[in-house]
Amino acid sequence: MQELKLRQESLAIMWASISTYFIFIMRIGFAFLHVGNVRFRFTQSAIIKKLINITISSLIFWIVGLGVSFGE
Repeated sequence: MQELKLRQESLAIMWASISTYFIFIMRIGFAFLHVGNVRFRFTQSAIIKKLINITISSLIFWIVGLGVSFGE
């Protein structure tokens, strides 16, 4: 029974990791889309805005989301 529980926890962590990678790839795609829709002189600020957004979102997930996802 213990082995089954460990396997389920491993699968849950693996699924969360794969989903996280997919979300980061999606956010990079949105950044490219955004950069493609602004003028050349605003591309740097658009990329910086997206990087700040990803950083803040990751920190908030680390502070709040991990406890909700994997807390007891």
